[in-house]
Amino acid sequence: MSFKFTILAGLLALAALPRLANAETSLEYVPRLDLYEKGAKQELYLRLAADKSGNISANSFGLASYRMRLEGFVTRDFAEQEKKPLGQPDLRKSREESDLNEAWLDLGFTNGLGLRIGRQPIRWSQSWTLPSLDLLTGRRFNRFFLDPLIDQLTHPDAIRLTYSGTIQGNSWDLDVAQVLRSAPFRFAEPLPNRDRENLGETAAKLGVKLGLLEVAAIGSTKKIAGTNSRDLQTGLLASYAFEKVVLKFEAGNSDRDAMFAMFGTDWFLDEWLIGPQITTFKDPALQNDGEAIFYLPIRYTKERWSLESDVMIGFGQPSAADDRFLSLRIGRELYEGLLLSAGLQRYDGQAGRLLGQAKSILGETIYGLRLEFTGGLVL
Repeated sequence: MSFKFTILAGLLALAALPRLANAETSLEYVPRLDLYEKGAKQELYLRLAADKSGNISANSFGLASYRMRLEGFVTRDFAEQEKKPLGQPDLRKSREESDLNEAWLDLGFTNGLGLRIGRQPIRWSQSWTLPSLDLLTGRRFNRFFLDPLIDQLTHPDAIRLTYSGTIQGNSWDLDVAQVLRSAPFRFAEPLPNRDRENLGETAAKLGVKLGLLEVAAIGSTKKIAGTNSRDLQTGLLASYAFEKVVLKFEAGNSDRDAMFAMFGTDWFLDEWLIGPQITTFKDPALQNDGEAIFYLPIRYTKERWSLESDVMIGFGQPSAADDRFLSLRIGRELYEGLLLSAGLQRYDGQAGRLLGQAKSILGETIYGLRLEFTGGLVL
């Protein structure tokens, strides 16, 4: 079934559900037009979502609430096809694409238990960059940097069970997920894509909140493709919230037992959000000296104006030391929900690395305009 028919069928199914107590159905739509110079990107993008929720009373199963969500996108890049030599691969590999981002049913019970089934976001990390303990989320690396983060992420098909409670006045929660099909990864050519597959993956997070301190342990195990072995990933994350700043720490191992640690802060200063962080990691299999990433995001909003800035700098082994990324975007809300912004991005990095690949595809510096509308209605 095509994406367009899936969305239509989902909308009709949500609307047809019985009207239970306090039930509400909402529709969201986010069209976006990107125009970048040099034909780097001229794209029309549309994200659609339908959401239905409600409360349930007088039942024998302890069921208190339900929620259903369906979200997907379609996109068409109409940048000049002649920009690539005749017969050569399309490096962006995203000329035309559609996908179903989310499709899940969530059930909430009176005893604090929750059950969610379907394609769903499961994000446990507080890091802005990779590697991290965001073990179950995929990426569209062929759309990296240019698109908003929400449009770069892919999610697994999973059965997820959550429980929350209290011990001696302190809250705790348990989150367990059985992944039926993993989140896909999309890359620019010539790198191959990683499609959805059943790796028998099980992941869990156990967290506790002690006043302003939050601590969680995370673990995941899955089959290694093409073998009978299993890969184990574990980690620990912690955060402490002051009035205007949150301290963050995260450490663990990612694929191939590459060890990493992240230290960061999020500063909430009136209209400003500033979140500097540094991540260090080392892959024993590569026998290198390790590397580090410094990342600084800055967000500012005031009345109808907005500013977004991102700086990323690599350190360590020679191939990482050339990694540099700068993004600057200034926008103004022209009408409620309608935002016009101008952006500039600059890339540098060695061939074979992510930033070097972006530089080869898009050029060292690009700039352009974005027109985006965020709207919705309640049925």
